[in-house]
Amino acid sequence: MTLKTWDDPDVERCSLTKAGVSAWYADNFDIDDLIARFGRLPSETTFRKWIQTRGTENDRRPADCASYKSIGARRRKIDTVVLQIIKVWVNRFHAKDRQSVHGFWKKASRDVERYIRGEKLEILDFERALEVPKNPDDVKMCSRRIFAKEIERARGGKALSIAFGMRARKQRYGGGGVAQEPVRFLQYVQVDDTPWPMVFVIDAVRGVPVGIPTVTIAIDVFTRVILGWDITFEPPSYASYMRTMLHTALPKRVPKELVCAPEIARALMETCGHVVGHVVVDNAKPLTGRSPQDAGGDVGYGLRWAGDREPTHKGHVESCIGKLQEIIKNELPAATWDIPLMREFNYDPSTQAIVTIERFREIFAIVVARYHTSKHSGLLDRYPIDVWIEQRAQHGLDMVRDVDHLRRAIGQLVYAEFRGEGAIIEGLRYGSDGSDDRYPVTNEDLLFNIGMARGVAADTKKRTFHKVKFKYDPNDMSIAWVFDELRGEYVEIPCAMRRYSENLPLWLHRRLKDYASDKRMKFESEHDMLEVHTAYSQAMRRVIPDAFVAERRAAARLADSSQGRAYLGDAIKLLPVDSSPTGMENVIAHDTRVETRGDPNRIAPRSSNRKNSKRRRDRRDAPSVTKSASAEMAQQDMAQTARRLDIASDTGSYI
Repeated sequence: MTLKTWDDPDVERCSLTKAGVSAWYADNFDIDDLIARFGRLPSETTFRKWIQTRGTENDRRPADCASYKSIGARRRKIDTVVLQIIKVWVNRFHAKDRQSVHGFWKKASRDVERYIRGEKLEILDFERALEVPKNPDDVKMCSRRIFAKEIERARGGKALSIAFGMRARKQRYGGGGVAQEPVRFLQYVQVDDTPWPMVFVIDAVRGVPVGIPTVTIAIDVFTRVILGWDITFEPPSYASYMRTMLHTALPKRVPKELVCAPEIARALMETCGHVVGHVVVDNAKPLTGRSPQDAGGDVGYGLRWAGDREPTHKGHVESCIGKLQEIIKNELPAATWDIPLMREFNYDPSTQAIVTIERFREIFAIVVARYHTSKHSGLLDRYPIDVWIEQRAQHGLDMVRDVDHLRRAIGQLVYAEFRGEGAIIEGLRYGSDGSDDRYPVTNEDLLFNIGMARGVAADTKKRTFHKVKFKYDPNDMSIAWVFDELRGEYVEIPCAMRRYSENLPLWLHRRLKDYASDKRMKFESEHDMLEVHTAYSQAMRRVIPDAFVAERRAAARLADSSQGRAYLGDAIKLLPVDSSPTGMENVIAHDTRVETRGDPNRIAPRSSNRKNSKRRRDRRDAPSVTKSASAEMAQQDMAQTARRLDIASDTGSYI
């Protein structure tokens, strides 16, 4: 409550003295109510700590629910067999009333001693023994205090899951996690990501295979409305999760293929808003790292992690993904591809459809719109968009005020040293001197604000600050954001190497640094970095000669377009090939043929690795090939080349 009021632009801030803090609380709160609810008012020391630690490394804001470290239980420093023996005796302790803790601790201790000696155990009714441990001296029984803690811990759902199975635990605790019973929309939003195995994505221009895309969706539990989604080439990560959360705050485009009433179209466009409750995610490693936790703190959403390998904790989003996969089967177009590429990249034409990533995103938007306007069994056969309209009329819609703040939350977190020249992030210098109107805040302004926030502004000699919070986008290293600790907001600063960092992803920057190190090239100034970039691009062209073929095909697509001709000019010569029903009427010169040696339809020589191959040879394998066989091969080569160059200019044709 204090931090929210402090950040309100309409509330005047105060000095951080004892009198100033007391007067500020008296002006903005009901002091008697605060004392009745919390026992007392915060001291001025606590107040200063709350204000000054926002956005820093030791941030502990309880409202963010995402700034806590060391998520997950610590690994037990006890033998696994001993731990299981203790758990069995703990469960037997809860079987009856008025049991003796010391008596059961002695029983567990004696069983541990029998386990070390290789004797039969009492928990197994003295019928058999366990395998003797490899290092008996390292196997020890826990103390009585630890045994008592295990008894207290076993009073909840763990005892039920161990003693009576997972079904009894779910029946009592509703899945083992926090109950999700929303009373309004945007109270609980479930997020999940999954590969989309029925789609095989290719690059429409280059013809390069990409593989199976990853789809991340966020669904509102109460209305079953899909608030946002993200489709990407990369594997699931916190960046795809944050892009999905960014999409939940943005209005949607209604597909033109969907025919509906104007009020339904407007509701579909405004399926967005601020999550007033919690976002439920799985406990994957990308979502429990340092950067995503700080991103969740910047956004201000409450986060809840689902159980380990418990998809039922996010049952609504799991079933929604299956429903979308059923709907999308009818929307996917049919397409063909080269057979060698099918085999190389494990493409199955019977279960997968080839599309471009842009086309798949369009199809997915259509499928989501149809899902919103279809009957849902979980809503008693009502439409999700109807429930959304009803909830919006009842509660109103809380929109996200600062969408750019959400966009910055996607960035990678780093604490760097900041001085007058700027900051160094991944070997690149970031800062502004005020010469560019797009970045009016200079390094001197930021240093003064940081000094004011840390209480060292009067020390003019101290012009270097450590552990300053920065964020940058891994997909574009040309811009970074520094956290202004005085104003409590992020400030955009550019990279000093403008030409090198423009649209430069982080993975390419690291690869260029490794390439410069291997080739013993300089990588210090911007000129050196550009030279390394050029050399690396030329090396990749030599390694991948197919890139030239792809460029030739891309240029052929632009032959009939005025925009393409205006862009190409006379820099490239195109060979026009008229289309034909069979592709065999046009004769192409030999030097223009491409990739005919790898064509699967070409007649291959008969194998000579059979028995008695030295005495029996096929006449097609002889050095003097007959005229008819060689003419047939040449004719097929020319036909295949013509078919490759006869490519339509629309986006619906694929190579």
